[in-house]
Parts: sequence; structure tokens; C-alpha cells
Amino acid sequence: MLRFDSCTFLVTGGAAGIGAAVCQDLFDGGATIFLADRDLQRADSIAARLDPKRERVHTLFFDLNDHTTICH
Repeated sequence: MLRFDSCTFLVTGGAAGIGAAVCQDLFDGGATIFLADRDLQRADSIAARLDPKRERVHTLFFDLNDHTTICH
């Protein structure tokens, strides 16, 4: 297994499917993750399952079809 200690990743579409699996692998490898998805409730559920204390997994509302959600 690859180690990702001291690494931070932004995973878009992280609340389901391949994105959720990527989050799991990164978390298991020691990474800090920003889990971005347009379904924030589902993203929060995945984050809570991976990291109940929410120390290394953070969620963001992010919809790549709506640029206003990514431009600040």
C-alpha cells in the first residue's frame, strides 16, 4: 500500500462510486482529504464513516456544472 502521510488531496465526486473508493484508499494511506461533491449530505456521510472525528476528511459543496460553486 502506498503511504500518503503529510499529503492533502481534493477528490471531486467523492461521495459515490469510484470517488468514494479513491477517498477510502487515500484515507487508509494516511492522507488528508477534501471530499467535494454536489451531494453534500452524502459526502458528509462518507466523511463520517471514514473519519468519525473529522480530523482528516473535510467536505465541500462543489458542482462542476456550476462555476459559482468553485469561484470565490
